[in-house]
Amino acid sequence: MYEQFFDMKHTPFTRNVPADQLFESQAMRETLGRLCYAADRQLFAVVTAEPGCGKSTLIRRFYEELPKEKYIVLYLSDSKLTPRWFYKGLLDQLGLESRFYRGDSKRQLQQAIEVIRGVQHKKVVCILDEAHLLEKETLEEFRFLLNYRFDSMSPMAVVLVGQTELWDTKLKLQRYAAIRQRIDMCCTLPHLDRSES
Repeated sequence: MYEQFFDMKHTPFTRNVPADQLFESQAMRETLGRLCYAADRQLFAVVTAEPGCGKSTLIRRFYEELPKEKYIVLYLSDSKLTPRWFYKGLLDQLGLESRFYRGDSKRQLQQAIEVIRGVQHKKVVCILDEAHLLEKETLEEFRFLLNYRFDSMSPMAVVLVGQTELWDTKLKLQRYAAIRQRIDMCCTLPHLDRSES
């Protein structure tokens, strides 16, 4: 119906519109540029927004922007993600069978990233969606994972994506201070304004 009447190439309001053909607001372009910078510099970034403001669209577009010959992107979206399943999920995407104990899996992931960086000459980007639902124990793992080579470098870029409560009701709290100090970049996607709508 829409396609014929408006002479459209794709059905509007569906999830499978190609990422490069989605509307890109000024805020989206700016956040996308910042995320590409974070990927290149292997930084820890947090992206928050209200539901429906384009977080998923942004992630899809970000994934499409990263050259596949330079980056390996790992994506997890699990509201009940424990540290053990966090490592298992990342190792599964790298084609490795994770070890049972969390510490062993962490070392296994660090070794795999070393190989990717040293042999394949690629950078690793880890995107965690729905991060506002993660427990403190899982969030703490990023601090330990990014504490690498005596804290002199970051082995991968980490992007936490979640609703505004991720920052407002979690990361701002004192008990998350150690994690907050590791964050290099924080972006908030606003609602579209009237002209953008």
